Amino acid sequence: MERKSPRITHFFLTRFNLPLWKQDKKGGTTLTDAWLQERMRLFEHYTYASLLSQTCKQFFCVVLLDELTPAWCKDTFSQWTDRLPQLRPVYVSRQEECNPCLLSQRYIADYFDSIGRMPEGIVLTSYLDSDDAISADFVERMRQEAVGASVHTFFTFKYGVQWFDEYGIGTRICYPNNHFITLVEHEDEVRTCFDFGGHFFLFQQKDVTIRVLKDEQMWMEVIHRGNVDNDVKMTFHTSLIHQVDDLLARFGLRVSKSRHPKCTFATRFMVRAVGQVWRRAINKLKCS
Repeated sequence: MERKSPRITHFFLTRFNLPLWKQDKKGGTTLTDAWLQERMRLFEHYTYASLLSQTCKQFFCVVLLDELTPAWCKDTFSQWTDRLPQLRPVYVSRQEECNPCLLSQRYIADYFDSIGRMPEGIVLTSYLDSDDAISADFVERMRQEAVGASVHTFFTFKYGVQWFDEYGIGTRICYPNNHFITLVEHEDEVRTCFDFGGHFFLFQQKDVTIRVLKDEQMWMEVIHRGNVDNDVKMTFHTSLIHQVDDLLARFGLRVSKSRHPKCTFATRFMVRAVGQVWRRAINKLKCS
C-alpha cells in the first residue's frame, strides 16, 4: 500500500508596524504617518508582489500589525487580502506586541485547532520582513525539501540578492545566516522560527539541523532609506547582477531599474559600500 504524503502547511511570519524599533539606521523616527506610507509602498511593491507570484499557493503569510493601525492602512490590507487570501493580517494589542513569537504560535495553534491536527503533519515557518521579497518558486522549493526532513531542521539559502531601491540595481551576495530561514516542525508542537533567537546566531544553535542550500536568487533583501539595520554587505562574493529583467521577473516585481547599472554600481554603490566598511571598522574600534 502506497504511503500517503504528510500534510505540509507553510507560514511566513511578518512583523509590520509593531513598535519594536524607535529609529531607523539613520536615526529617523519610525511609526510616523510618513514612515507608514513608505512601509506600505515597500510591502506592496516587494513583499506582496512576490507572494502573489508564488508558483505554489499553499501557504499563509501572517502579518502582525498594531491594533491602532490607521483605518486607511487596514482598508488597504483588506483589499490586498481580497486578491491574495493567503495574506492574514493580525491586529494585536500594545500589551502583546513585543512578543511576536507568542503571537505567531497562538495564531498557528488556533488554525490547527480549527481544522484538526495531524501529529505527523509538517509545519514550515519562515521569516519574511515586510520590505523584502522571495523568488516565485520559494514555497515550492521549501515543500520539496521538507519531505523527509527531521524536526527542527533549518533551511537557509547561502546566496541571495540585495536590491537597492534607490539605485535600481541588484547585487549577488553570500549570506548563509540570512533572515529568510525556514524551520521544519510537526503540527503537534510548533515553536516557530521566532523561538530560536535571531538569525545571526543560526549556526550557534544546539539540537537543530542546519541545511545550507546553494540555489541562486531565492531571496531578496531590499535596501532603502528607511531600513532599521540592513545596508550594503560587501564581501569577495559580492557582484553586480547584469540580467536585471530576468531577476525582477524571477521575483514577480515591477520596480524602477537603473538605465546604467554598471555606472551606478561603480559610483554610487561603491561609495556607499566603502562608507559602510569604514563605519563598521570605527564601531569595532569603539567596542574594543
